[in-house]
Amino acid sequence: MSDAPRPTLLQALVVFIPGLIITALSAGRAAANFSSPDTNVSIVPIVVLCIGAVLLAAGVMMTLVAIVRPMFAPRPQDAPSDRHRP
Repeated sequence: MSDAPRPTLLQALVVFIPGLIITALSAGRAAANFSSPDTNVSIVPIVVLCIGAVLLAAGVMMTLVAIVRPMFAPRPQDAPSDRHRP
């Protein structure tokens, strides 16, 4: 197992929740831009949607790591068997 520090649940939620909100708010405007017949639509809502999606994906992954990784931490009762490993 890696010695890298794992994210706490609070850190994961700080990334996940804004990503969810940004994605939800910008999805409607980006969809309207995609379906607009106008040739001069703004690309800003699409970029904001992409940024929100990246935050959302990173937040989901961090949340999964914060919840699941402690289940694979070494336990005190594993010490005797770990001493015999090559």
